[in-house]
Amino acid sequence: MNGKSLKTVIMYGVDLAARMQRSVERMLDRLMDAGRQIQNGHQLEADMRQSLQRAERNVEELTARCDDLEQQLKQETQTREFLSVEFYKADGTSCIYSRHQYICIAPVSRKKIKKGKRSITKVSS
Repeated sequence: MNGKSLKTVIMYGVDLAARMQRSVERMLDRLMDAGRQIQNGHQLEADMRQSLQRAERNVEELTARCDDLEQQLKQETQTREFLSVEFYKADGTSCIYSRHQYICIAPVSRKKIKKGKRSITKVSS
């Protein structure tokens, strides 16, 4: 080998080594990025699990609150119906409860009005 070709081979070897070193460094950078992404993914997953657990607890609390309010509404409706019936009984009014409303019939009162020799019965509501 002459000096020129040896120098060319050495230069080629140095260039090859430098390119390989840059490639290895890029691969290491990419591996580090992938590791950070995996770590971020794990953290994101943990955050999402905690958020989901909080949301589930909120849903359970809201469901229990709705059940309580529904029960309270049912009791208040029953009390209202009872008091309405009792009120109308005391008033002498006849009531029929349909699903969403009361139908009440006031008692017919009769008053006698004297006119001349005969009495007239007046019907009023």
